[in-house]
Amino acid sequence: MKILQINKFFYIKGGAERCMFNTSHILKIKGHELAFFSMEHPDNFDCKWSKYFIKNKNYNKKNGFLRNIKLFFNTIYSMEAKIKLQKLLTDFSPDIAHIHIFNHQLTPSILFTLYQENVPVVITLHDYKLVCPSYSMFNNGAVCELCRNQGFHNCLSNRCHKDSYAKSLVVTLESYLHHNILKSYKRVKLFI
Repeated sequence: MKILQINKFFYIKGGAERCMFNTSHILKIKGHELAFFSMEHPDNFDCKWSKYFIKNKNYNKKNGFLRNIKLFFNTIYSMEAKIKLQKLLTDFSPDIAHIHIFNHQLTPSILFTLYQENVPVVITLHDYKLVCPSYSMFNNGAVCELCRNQGFHNCLSNRCHKDSYAKSLVVTLESYLHHNILKSYKRVKLFI
């Protein structure tokens, strides 16, 4: 089977990356052919598929106003990710895509590309992003479940994402766009 592994980081940054690399290792041993889609980064492992990786997006460094506007739109919907993924799909033709962490850098825009190419999508849920715009379901030192029924506006009113109205606005808009307007996650066959 030809399997496309997707994760925004291609180095061991945390548990999601370790899971992806360990799973990939097991799949290779079992005889499956793998390709990868990710983001460029100086710490990335060598990969023959890196020519398809999107440019590095670092949302934690200081940027100018115009760069922040561009990052805002790229956080919600990445045309670069769609275009580069399309090229990879043309060259690799996977039977299935296994997605790990993809929001903000790769964005749910990739789900449309995979859907259009009839590539079934499986997502391993490593965090609470589908029900919490800021990933954690934790705010002001306590468990927070205000957004769980798509009440994503609570993220903005409580400044849940990095205690910032601006960053909370971005992730709130992203959640409403992909859940309520584009219905991006309806294109996923299975959540693990």
